[in-house]
Amino acid sequence: MVAATLSALGVSLQGFDGAVVALFVPGLYVIGMFVDFVGWFILRSHRRRIKERIYKGHDFGGRKVFDRDPVILVHAPEVAKANEMYSSKDRIARSAVVSAILATVVLGTRLWSAGRVPLCIACVAVGAVVSLLCWGMWARFQRVSYEYEVQALLVVEEKLRAEQKDE
Repeated sequence: MVAATLSALGVSLQGFDGAVVALFVPGLYVIGMFVDFVGWFILRSHRRRIKERIYKGHDFGGRKVFDRDPVILVHAPEVAKANEMYSSKDRIARSAVVSAILATVVLGTRLWSAGRVPLCIACVAVGAVVSLLCWGMWARFQRVSYEYEVQALLVVEEKLRAEQKDE
């Protein structure tokens, strides 16, 4: 399947030895991690604003941000699984933003260097729209993820209060 996909893209692995081919998949994984990091870097201030807006008015007992996930995991493991699912969706959407921007830049540059300026302008315009749509999709997933996290923390706090009353 991988070979068919690569050949459809015009990439041939013939002539490469087994070691190079074996390093191909981990190399793609590292590239994916890099794309995710670039997405995190580009979107971090927007992410912070979304989080501040969602968390506004909630104290959660003064817990630090890094204490919240373990609290959910210990007291409501099924909720922690769902929280991780929401979190993975926003990571995928974040990578889609970077991929759309990179595809626009690469394709636009190739068209420009080939002297196909009108097509380049159209490509950049479409790429900008797609990038903005991906950005909006990411923002929505990020907002839903934080809203779910707040609700999960409220449920856990209620559960802890009920357990304290029972003791």
